[in-house]
Amino acid sequence: MRLESRSGRLGKDDDFLNTMTTLEKTLRDSHDWAVDRIHYLSEKDIDNAYAIQSEFSEWLNPDIPEHDVFSLEYIGE
Repeated sequence: MRLESRSGRLGKDDDFLNTMTTLEKTLRDSHDWAVDRIHYLSEKDIDNAYAIQSEFSEWLNPDIPEHDVFSLEYIGE
């Protein structure tokens, strides 16, 4: 019985770690997309490049060491 309890707890830990890995990858992908898009648009459409920079300015600011990130769990079917 104790073994089942431990394995159940490890399963939850594994789910949490997988979720954190996915969240970190999503955040990295979003950051990289924003930077790439700003660079691309800066040569063609400076207004849209500035709009994206403004939206992501907190993430792109190297003087901010940490950010609060809120992630909602999917509760659909």
